[in-house]
Amino acid sequence: MWLTFLFSTVTVIFVAFHCKFCHANFFSLNGRWTIKNENRSITVQDASVPGSVHSALITAGILGDPYYRFNDVVYRWVAYDNWTYYREFNMSYEFLQKRSVNLVCDGLDTVAIIRINGQVVGSSSNMFRKYIFNIKSFLMTGSNKIEIAFESAVKYASAKSSQHAYSVPPDCPPPMQHGECHVNFIRKAQSSFSWDWGPAYATQGIWKSIGLEAYDSAVIRDVTIRTHKGKGGTAWYVDVTTFLQTSQSSQNGTVIVQFFGYPIVVENRVYLHPSTEHRLKTTLKISNAYPIKRWWPNGMGEQVLYTVRVSYVPDSSSERSFKTLRLGFRTVELVQEPIPDQEGLSFYFKINGEPVFMKGSNWIPADSFQERVTQPVVENLLQSAVSANMNVIRVWGGGVYEHDFFYELADKLGIMIWQDLMFTCAMYPTDREFLTNVQKEVTYQVRRLQHHAAVIVWSGNNENEAALAQNWYSTKSNYSLYRNDYVLLYVNITIPVVAEEDGSRPFIVSSPSNGKESEKEGWVAKNPADPKYGDGM
Repeated sequence: MWLTFLFSTVTVIFVAFHCKFCHANFFSLNGRWTIKNENRSITVQDASVPGSVHSALITAGILGDPYYRFNDVVYRWVAYDNWTYYREFNMSYEFLQKRSVNLVCDGLDTVAIIRINGQVVGSSSNMFRKYIFNIKSFLMTGSNKIEIAFESAVKYASAKSSQHAYSVPPDCPPPMQHGECHVNFIRKAQSSFSWDWGPAYATQGIWKSIGLEAYDSAVIRDVTIRTHKGKGGTAWYVDVTTFLQTSQSSQNGTVIVQFFGYPIVVENRVYLHPSTEHRLKTTLKISNAYPIKRWWPNGMGEQVLYTVRVSYVPDSSSERSFKTLRLGFRTVELVQEPIPDQEGLSFYFKINGEPVFMKGSNWIPADSFQERVTQPVVENLLQSAVSANMNVIRVWGGGVYEHDFFYELADKLGIMIWQDLMFTCAMYPTDREFLTNVQKEVTYQVRRLQHHAAVIVWSGNNENEAALAQNWYSTKSNYSLYRNDYVLLYVNITIPVVAEEDGSRPFIVSSPSNGKESEKEGWVAKNPADPKYGDGM
């Protein structure tokens, strides 16, 4: 449907699509794949993607109920093997004539080499990143073959640990968990090597969507949004940052930012260099003539959401790239102030200037196999939280950054999200390869999640400050080494990334932590669980 918006200075014409994120040409590779183990003694013809090797083997009848008795140990052979996904697909001449043709992997679990028609096109080493590979030169008109060869996460982590210059504890989980070792050396759900509440299922597989994109001009990769009040607290402002990826030629075009429901549209002319990521900042002013309702947590008011659409319209073609986001208008403050006549600092949140009594729970992965964590499953759990009068959930750092629909439901239900980064109960390596991997992970995840009104705070890790300060893993003998690693990873690397990509909500380095007092003590307090400070008890 063609829509035309008329304003005093500009006329905006664009095609309206009903999708959250789309562009002109996308070829999905979701569906049925074939999987084989390393020696090819096991083949499953109809493995579902998104999915995991374990789920494919369960569906094929090779594995039984993974939660029955000691099957987590009995089935450990699956995690020790290397598994490869295969499929064929057809490409049209028209698709391949586009200047850029990329393979887009929303989630690979975890360490893999990707081949197209027998040629290596890329690799992965992080479950929490999106990978995009330029594959135009590897494709042909007609039938093509893709192969994604996964390496055992258990063996990879062990090898990385043995190659490291010094021990990074803990080496292994407690024996009663029957888990696997060195999970801190792989960027994967840390609980997948076992936890005190769950089994060790170190999965492999294409755990999120995968497909091919083709374009001549540019695509919108990400959009971040920040809402804030102007001076005097009258008008609302919406700061929109658009990240564009160009094809292999220079491009001129227009980025259009539209606030649905009101006649508010901004056009920006852009001049894009080839094969480059471009960042464009746009600010929408919403005057008092257009009343805005605030977003409130469950039990405090309505959860009103608004829609912003960002479009890229090139001068040279009819291609379009869109991203549509839902946002809520609210302010968030973490209050850490002296308490009259008492030692210590307060630690509480204000939403829209109102103190909030937070009532909630800790969210661990809802299943060992993420493909089972469907939208109906999440709807049931989050609605149960609302029915229990909760207003906050902490996404724990030993699991995964949850699917988009998790945060969309939290926005709608008024459930505030305390979002951990995926580090927990361990020291971590800080070699250049690991830190670069983490930087890319945090950049991607903050850009993906920061527009959600429900997300009110980032936390750098779960319990790692306490583990270091209280010598959980016998780090006292080399304390300065591990403390320096801790500060490097969470303070020097993570804080600047979060500030650059968001900066609209608080960041806590660890939980539990003494907040400002931990910072004052050099980021590792003597007692990070001091009840007089922070979120400790």
